Amino acid sequence: MPLDLDTPLHAHQPLSLNERKLLDILRRRGAITRATVSTEMDLAQKSVHRLIEELISRGLLRSGERVKNGRGQPSPRIELVNEAVYVIGVSINTDSAVVCIADLGCNVLEQVTLRTPPLSRNSTLDSLDQTIESMLQRNGIEAQRVIGMGFAIAGFFFS
Repeated sequence: MPLDLDTPLHAHQPLSLNERKLLDILRRRGAITRATVSTEMDLAQKSVHRLIEELISRGLLRSGERVKNGRGQPSPRIELVNEAVYVIGVSINTDSAVVCIADLGCNVLEQVTLRTPPLSRNSTLDSLDQTIESMLQRNGIEAQRVIGMGFAIAGFFFS
């Protein structure tokens, strides 16, 4: 099933623990068969089928090429739809700020370093906002496909 970019994701429906585990396995391993997923997750084939079908209907997974493993019908590989959703990472340092965009497979699509020291909260937030907007535009990513943002702020630890 092709990804429908016109239909918004069901952001209000959080993923279950098993759905998150399945996405993590596929992110780490790449495209694998349902049988391999079943073994990795220690779940019955029927449960794995239900999980996969739900994530396919939500546009996060797709069936890939068929692989012959022994007797019977070739089994399709299940893979992430990397372009389904995106995340933004921001790192604030004493002399710069770094912004990156990554897809569902944790592939960094673009990273931008702002060389100006973040001297005031408002100017830094304005600069980050403009940078993120430009990055999304350059990469052809709609803002509603961004499902999360992480911040890291450098600092000193005093005991």
